[in-house]
Amino acid sequence: MRSVNFLNEEKLLCLHVIKKYRHIIESRATGVVTWKQKANVWKIIEKEYNEQSSVYRSADVLKRLYNNKNKEARKAAVTVRMDRQTTGGGPSTCVPINDPDLSLDIINKKKQCLVCLAKMAVMHR
Repeated sequence: MRSVNFLNEEKLLCLHVIKKYRHIIESRATGVVTWKQKANVWKIIEKEYNEQSSVYRSADVLKRLYNNKNKEARKAAVTVRMDRQTTGGGPSTCVPINDPDLSLDIINKKKQCLVCLAKMAVMHR
């Protein structure tokens, strides 16, 4: 059964809870100990999120939201890099958008992005 869509406030809450454990979640270390640690952290995130939210979300759903937000940020960063290369030194068509979902410092600096209005505005309409 499909769960209810996330509200913007719920997305922000999720990202703020995850922010505390980012160093563990994004660790590139592998092994049984690391996997167990990450699984335990997702259970902690689930508990903290559900204590503050009115809608129950499982750890898997929260993890999926986090991964989707990272994918969106990477796509937007690629769009910015492509725009820089196509301008040939001219003015950029990208402007920063203060979207808290993308601009939270939960996303690495290399993933922090500007959203290109020419390409992304159409998608948000």
